[in-house]
Amino acid sequence: MGPLDLVLALALVTPAKGTEAELARLRQALGLTQEATLRLSSRAQLPASGALKLGLATGLDTRVRDNLTRWTDEWNRKEGVKQGALTLVDDLGEAQVVLVRLLDEDKAKATTQSYTAAEPPTSTGASRSRRSSFTVYQAPMHAYVLAAVPGGFEIVWRQTGLAPVDQTDGSGREVWDAFKKLRPPKR
Repeated sequence: MGPLDLVLALALVTPAKGTEAELARLRQALGLTQEATLRLSSRAQLPASGALKLGLATGLDTRVRDNLTRWTDEWNRKEGVKQGALTLVDDLGEAQVVLVRLLDEDKAKATTQSYTAAEPPTSTGASRSRRSSFTVYQAPMHAYVLAAVPGGFEIVWRQTGLAPVDQTDGSGREVWDAFKKLRPPKR
């Protein structure tokens, strides 16, 4: 094994600084100590189906928290009897599953998006296209589905990207849809 092979091997087992920073932010958002377990799950699987205690971690983003709460209520009305009811808990230490969506608004940037739309034909039959632009403020977004393990949590699902700073009735949908897909069907 030469020096280059050793450096390559170390790069494969040493987490990148970005990963360490992301895990530190996630620990902080969850209120976990350094000793608490926070690791990537070896399999994308949630606890067995049935009733679950569900925790939400959305930072100061009350709109996403409201959306996740609304979707949980809908689940309980439509699927609760069949698939198991979901109980929202405030104390994440009591949760079996935690849905996390964090938006780093301090790093928001304006991006200009443009689109072209065809206008209806005029009386002469000629058609023109109209170009419009608008500005959107986007920020880095991290979303996770966590499963409780003794002493902490495992990351079962993770998504990163950019999301609009302005929240809508659909904000947080990515983490909710991932939770539903990961939830095993009731037998």
